[in-house]
This record gives sequence, structure tokens and C-alpha cells, in this order.
Amino acid sequence: GSLAFLCLLAMSHYAMPENEYYVWMYNCTPGRFLLKKTATAWLYLSLLALPLVLLLSVFFWDKSWILFLVFGLGLFLIWEMILAKYSAYPREMSLPQAVFFSLGIWFLPLLLVVVPLLYKRAVQQLNKYL
Repeated sequence: GSLAFLCLLAMSHYAMPENEYYVWMYNCTPGRFLLKKTATAWLYLSLLALPLVLLLSVFFWDKSWILFLVFGLGLFLIWEMILAKYSAYPREMSLPQAVFFSLGIWFLPLLLVVVPLLYKRAVQQLNKYL
């Protein structure tokens, strides 16, 4: 539970759009920008979560596969959050976008459809600023 909460907390950090200047200053392609943002998010989430994962896996060795599954899912969902954020950029996510994003979280096989659509839309939105 604590690991899932930590992943949700990290996702909430990426919910609000930043100032256009902070996007523009990257001066790269939208795909490269999204890759940099995702790599940064994964690094910081890993720095926060890995000590917890390792400590819990010591005490619950037989269930450590669940910890690594939750951690991997958290990494994937933070990537989806970044894509959702920039698919609506520079505005916040609208209600239909939030519902679409939530469907991907609650029904994981739907992520195979949601993630490519969010990525395509994020690249379209970011082309205006990069």
C-alpha cells in the first residue's frame, strides 16, 4: 500500500502544467522532450521508492514479486501521466481527457490504446512550443 501511495504521490506532481517558458527552454523535438521528462520522473521515483522496495523485500521475500510489479506499474503509470499532461498542454486536463486517462489506469489492457493516443496528442501539442 505504501509503495502504491508513493507512486500516486509522484504522479500528482506531474498533474499541473508548468509555464510555457520551462517547456520552450528545452529546445528539442517533442519526442525527445517527453523522453527527458519521463527519464527524470523515473529517476526521482526510483530514488524515492527503491529503498522502500528493498526494505520490504527483505522482510517479505516470498511476496517481493508483488513489490516489483507495483513499482513497475508505478513507473508505467507516471509515464502515462506525463503523456496525459502534455496532451492537454498548456491547459490542465479536461474532464474527457481525465476520464480517458482514468480508463487506462482502471483497465490496464486499455493502456495499449490509451498510451499511443496520448503520445500522438502530446507531440501535436508540444510542436507549438518546441
